[in-house]
Amino acid sequence: MGGDRGDGYSRPEELGVAAVGPVYLLLGLLALRLSLRRYFPDGVVAATIPALVFGTNLMDYATVDAIFSHVFSFAMGVFPDRTRASLV
Repeated sequence: MGGDRGDGYSRPEELGVAAVGPVYLLLGLLALRLSLRRYFPDGVVAATIPALVFGTNLMDYATVDAIFSHVFSFAMGVFPDRTRASLV
């Protein structure tokens, strides 16, 4: 693309990974919120989400180290519960 080398480390590829990390974080948090609301009151859910984001390395993996698979694994790990819930 534009004469860049296609080895996964070119500038467009780095920007693409950096842009999609926060998107997966938000999708995962939304799915987690919907799942937690089935079992816990809103106050507990409202306290859990920021604690998860800022109390763990999840924010770092979604922004600074977005090239690692942690944030994508987090998002995909939450979706099976949402899928199961919609089928039941």
